[in-house]
Amino acid sequence: MNTFWTAAKYQMLTFFRRKNVMLLMFGLPLLIIFLLGNTFGGQMEPAKVAVYIGDQGALHDSINTFWHSDTIKPYAEVREAKSAEVVNMLVEKGNVDFGVIVPENFSSLAESGQSVQWELLEGHDDERNIAARAVAERYLSEANLQQAAAMTGFGSVEAFAPLSEEGGDASEKAQDSVVVGTLGAGADHLFGSVSAMQYYAVANLILFLLLIGMTGMVALLTEKKNNTLQRIYSQPVNFKLVVYGKLGGVVGIGLLLSAFIVLFTSQVYDVDWGNRLDLVALVCLLTILAGVGLTVVIASFGTTPKAFQSLYQVISFVALFLSGGMVANLSGTLGDIGKFTLNYWSTKGLRGVMNGASGAELWEPVGILAAVAVVLITLGAMRLSKVVKQHA
Repeated sequence: MNTFWTAAKYQMLTFFRRKNVMLLMFGLPLLIIFLLGNTFGGQMEPAKVAVYIGDQGALHDSINTFWHSDTIKPYAEVREAKSAEVVNMLVEKGNVDFGVIVPENFSSLAESGQSVQWELLEGHDDERNIAARAVAERYLSEANLQQAAAMTGFGSVEAFAPLSEEGGDASEKAQDSVVVGTLGAGADHLFGSVSAMQYYAVANLILFLLLIGMTGMVALLTEKKNNTLQRIYSQPVNFKLVVYGKLGGVVGIGLLLSAFIVLFTSQVYDVDWGNRLDLVALVCLLTILAGVGLTVVIASFGTTPKAFQSLYQVISFVALFLSGGMVANLSGTLGDIGKFTLNYWSTKGLRGVMNGASGAELWEPVGILAAVAVVLITLGAMRLSKVVKQHA
């Protein structure tokens, strides 16, 4: 076993001495994760809304409580205006994103059972207009619904009045009066139950773990081309242990890369990897082993180092695309094809850990990944002689 560990150690030392390769494999994934995570997962800032409440009737306190409730703060930053003219001026000058004017007769119209409206002034940002209008119309739709109920005898206008009676009750009812959904959540809803940063952290971690196997195999093929392996074969050492040691060094580099990316993204990018880091490590290990097996199988068909590198890169990036690593939640025929890639099951397993999944939801992708890794490692072991021996 001393031969195995010596070969593994020198394989890792050789990798870390190649500064350009090390920078590429350890630096590039962090850059890609940062760019894609921030591009597609940016949070929309709350809309600046100027509000003038001209009504001083029974619903004045209700309206005021609504606009100052904690529930709408993620979507609207309220600025009180002293008059309707001030609201118009702020919106026109672009000092606020949206304007709301509550007419003086709002309460009286509501009490008489008539349809009630506010004057809504849109600014220049369409996304913030949508968010602010959704907040405002939520209150109005609730008010009009209660007026309709009062007119048909199923309720009374006073049902809306308790919002103004006591602070605690008002706060609770105001919170119940607004549900905005995914407004203000940026593009994160495109990535399912994980954030964009989590989504691309997982996709790129798996990609580069598979590419680590490529760098190890390119080094092995280069040694074969330069007759280095042939000279080792002629020495009084166990040749298989030397080769397995070199592949073991590749696995070690992959594990170090996994730990580095997970630690860096969790501390710097605030990526939540879940509370089962042991399962994260297991998925990464299975991915690395499967990737090493795949590189051996591909390289066994007699390719040169450059030809192998080009072919493997194409396969890796096509698999990344089909698994949804470039276009989130790819569906249809391409999405179905993606289920036959390593990337798909590896990323599904890691996202399951992030979501705190359990049972079949978690262990199905991990189990399939383990089965694929066993098959590829077995095939790789059977084809390894074609890779390392000159005349195999």
